[in-house]
Amino acid sequence: MGSVAIWWIRRDLRMVDNRALSAALRRSESVVPLFVIDPRLTGRSELRESFLYDGLRSLSEDISARNGRLIVRTGNPGQVIPALARDLGAVDVFAEEDFTPFAKKRDALVGSTVKLNLSRGLSVHHPDALVRKTGEPYKTYSPFRKMWTSLTIESAVGMGHMDLNTPQNIETETIPTPRMICDWPAGQTAAMKRLCEFVEICSGSLWEYESERGRLDMTSSSLLSPYLRFGMLSASESVRRVQAIDFDTDSDLGRSASSWIDELIWRDFYQSSLYHRPELASQTIRGEMKNFPWRDERSELERWKTGMTGYPVVDASMRQLSQTGWINNRARMIVASFLTKHLLIDWRQGAEWFMRHLVDGDTASNAGGWQWVAGTGNDAAPFFRIFSPVLQGKKFDPDGRFVKKWLPELSAIPIEFAHEPWNWSLLPSTGYPNPVVDHRYARARALDAFKASRATRKQVTR
Repeated sequence: MGSVAIWWIRRDLRMVDNRALSAALRRSESVVPLFVIDPRLTGRSELRESFLYDGLRSLSEDISARNGRLIVRTGNPGQVIPALARDLGAVDVFAEEDFTPFAKKRDALVGSTVKLNLSRGLSVHHPDALVRKTGEPYKTYSPFRKMWTSLTIESAVGMGHMDLNTPQNIETETIPTPRMICDWPAGQTAAMKRLCEFVEICSGSLWEYESERGRLDMTSSSLLSPYLRFGMLSASESVRRVQAIDFDTDSDLGRSASSWIDELIWRDFYQSSLYHRPELASQTIRGEMKNFPWRDERSELERWKTGMTGYPVVDASMRQLSQTGWINNRARMIVASFLTKHLLIDWRQGAEWFMRHLVDGDTASNAGGWQWVAGTGNDAAPFFRIFSPVLQGKKFDPDGRFVKKWLPELSAIPIEFAHEPWNWSLLPSTGYPNPVVDHRYARARALDAFKASRATRKQVTR
C-alpha cells in the first residue's frame, strides 16, 4: 500500500490553500482524510452543526473527485486517531493548528501517541510572528496592526493534480443529518462564490463597504465569516483577492478595501490574544473591571435573549440572530453594549448565548468582541462609551425597515416612531413591551458602577 498519512480535518474544510493537506500529499503516497465528531463539542449550536455537516458533505464530494474518501469517526480524538493510525500503519498525522485552550490540550494528547504535524492556516499570520522584539505579545490593536501590515502574505499553497489515493477498505460512519436546517450554502465552492461576488468589480458590496457596512437594513457585509470560521475559505486567500484589485488607496474603494482587511486583522488579533492568553475565553482581562458589580437579573436577561427589551433595534437584532444564526458587526455591538451597560449583566452570559446561535461562532472572536464592547479586555472600548439604542437605530436603520422586518408587532408603525415606539399611541394594542429600563437612568447607573469598580481596584492594589 505504500506510505499512508492521515489528514485530520478540523477547521479547514477546503482543498485549496491548505498547508496541512499539502504537507500530507508531499510526504505520503496515500492520504486518509479524517473528520472526528467529538461528542464534547456537539450539541452547542444546532445551526452551526448543520452548517458544519453540510460543509463536510461538500468536502466529501471534492475529496472523491481527487480519488479520495472522507472517513468519519465519532469519539475522543485521543483514542480515535491512534487507533486508526495503528490500523493503517500510518506514521504521520497532519492538521491545521488551532489556538483554543481545548484544542491545545486535545492536540497535546494526540501528539503524545502519534507523530502530529501542525501547519498554520487558521489566521493570516501565526501569533508567534506577531510579537514585540522582546517576544512579548501585543496587548493593543494599533501596534499589532502595524506589525501585521509589515509582514508579507505568503502565496497560496498549490495542490497540483496529486490524487489522495485513499484506501477503499477503511470503515466510515455517515455524516450526521442535523435536526435544524441552515440556510447558509456550505462548502469550499460556496465560499469562493461568495468571495468573488463580494469583490466583483463595480457590483460587489466591497465597493460600498466602508460607507454602508454598519447599515442594518442593507446587506453590505461580506457574509464570509461562517466560511472563515470552518476554513471553507482561507483568511489569507481572502486578503490576497482584495489586495489583487487595482485601486487608489485614497479612493472610496481603497478605503473600503482597507476597512474590510482591518476586520481580518482584528480576527487575527483575537486569535493571537487567545493563543498567548487562554484566559481571554472566560475571564475578564482588564484589572479595573475584575470586580465589576454585574447584576444577576434573569428576567431581564431573558427579555434580551428573546428580543423583548422594548428597544426595537436591540430586539430586531436578537430575533434575527435566533432565526438566522447571524447579525452584522454593528448589531453585535449594539446588543452587547445594551446587555453589559444598560442591564449590567456579565458579558459571559452574552458570549455564551452568541456561541449557541452564531453560525460563525468562534471562541477567540466571540470572547474578544464581547470583552471589547464590555470594556473588560486589554484593548477595549471605554466602559463609559454607552450606545443609545434610539440613536443607533436612527443612524443604521433610518427608515425602520430592519425593525419592521424582524418585529412584526411594529410592521405598521410610522417611521418617526420606529425607534421610539413608546411615543406611538397604538403601541399597547401591538403587544410590544415598553422599555425594560430607561436609557438615561441606565447610563447613569452604569457610570456609577464603573466608578465603584475602579475605586475597589485602587483599594486592592494599594
